[in-house]
Amino acid sequence: MTDEILNIMQPESPITDEQLAMIDSNADLREACEDVMMLQGMLAEKPDTEAALQRFHEKHRKSSRRWLYWSAASVVAALFAGALFLLWTSHHSAEEAVLAQQSSVASKSSDEAILDGSSVTLTAADGEQQAITVEKSKDAADEVINVVESQLTLSNSNKNAGANSNPLTSAIVVPYGHSVLVHLSDGTRVYLRPGSKLIYPDKFIGDYRVVSLKGEAYFCVAHNPERPFVVGTPQGIVQDYGTEFNVTTEGDKTQVVLVEGSVGVKPTNHHEQLLQPGQMATFDANHPTPVIEKVDTDPYTAWRDGYFYFNEQTLGDIITQLACSYNLKVECHNTDILRLRLRYIIPRSSTAAYAVEILNRLQTGHIQLQGDRIVIR
Repeated sequence: MTDEILNIMQPESPITDEQLAMIDSNADLREACEDVMMLQGMLAEKPDTEAALQRFHEKHRKSSRRWLYWSAASVVAALFAGALFLLWTSHHSAEEAVLAQQSSVASKSSDEAILDGSSVTLTAADGEQQAITVEKSKDAADEVINVVESQLTLSNSNKNAGANSNPLTSAIVVPYGHSVLVHLSDGTRVYLRPGSKLIYPDKFIGDYRVVSLKGEAYFCVAHNPERPFVVGTPQGIVQDYGTEFNVTTEGDKTQVVLVEGSVGVKPTNHHEQLLQPGQMATFDANHPTPVIEKVDTDPYTAWRDGYFYFNEQTLGDIITQLACSYNLKVECHNTDILRLRLRYIIPRSSTAAYAVEILNRLQTGHIQLQGDRIVIR
């Protein structure tokens, strides 16, 4: 009996698109295939294969679809014997999880809060919105939010949810003038830049740890190879393989910068590409094949560590980012000066007045802070 099962599991032919479509469209067959994979793992790990087979049969002894498990094994034997099945289901399921998470919150929260809000906003799974006020010390660059604690600010219906209920899917919206460090329930740290939105669960269940991002964030992922961490963007997904990386979504474009470890970038409906540390991938809906190039990662790690870091960047770029961070408008009467390139480093906990003062010390011209405006003359 054992020899016959092992023979069935040997690859005989490449998996076809028709077989993949058959598995995807038939829930019973999909479940059967997963059980065959589970059985294969039991046979590989347990020296007592007869006992492993007995446990498998006990599970399905009362099932009227017992024939399905053995027909599934013969249909997709080649698939289970190799890594192709694992790779296909990983990407397929990760994309589905991202789409489900995004749709669960998209209709309940308004991104207008990013532009007009004066405080960080938490939108719960039931659509309730609350402003989050977080005390921060004089030297702190970020407001710090603990996901588990933030759930306690929600309505009674959410606070009283049982331990076995589905996890709450919430959204944090960070307006201009704020930056937030989010501690997720798995230990992952997410540094959210001004004007960003993060959708996340209060606890991770299933095969993937999925969050969705609009804006820009730096991720320090708690490593768990059995449950990959996935970041969904409007243009595709980023899957972590134990790493630190920065993700930016702007317009119809996504950029991923890998600082350390490894990530895979997968534009929607296209194959995955792996990045090496120090590489940036850029892709969008019109150009789904990622453009990969080398970049300086210091500006991203410096921002994570609490500094504005600009190395030979234009004054225009510097002022644009300072305006977002301090929630200021820009009034320019001298466009020529905006092309000047500078090396500029200050703590992010600095006041806007200090940031402008340092720019003037660099002899960039006459820059003034007037109320809620940076004026360039």
